[in-house]
Amino acid sequence: MSTTYVFGAGASRDVGYPLASEMGDGLLDFMLKSHDTWIRASGEFLIDTFGRSPNIEYLITELQSRIDLHQRCSITRR
Repeated sequence: MSTTYVFGAGASRDVGYPLASEMGDGLLDFMLKSHDTWIRASGEFLIDTFGRSPNIEYLITELQSRIDLHQRCSITRR
């Protein structure tokens, strides 16, 4: 007989990996503390657009959708 382990969300929490619900805050904190002006400005844009504690999965999905839309519009204009 073998043993099967099933890991769910939060399984790596004990080793310091953040939960998805905390990743948005971590990303924005990193960006706002950056010495790079462009990165700080991008962080401020994300806060203005998605709020101070965004859902990271929604944020990434929305950014990808906007990139895709921009690319489709650019191709159409040519």
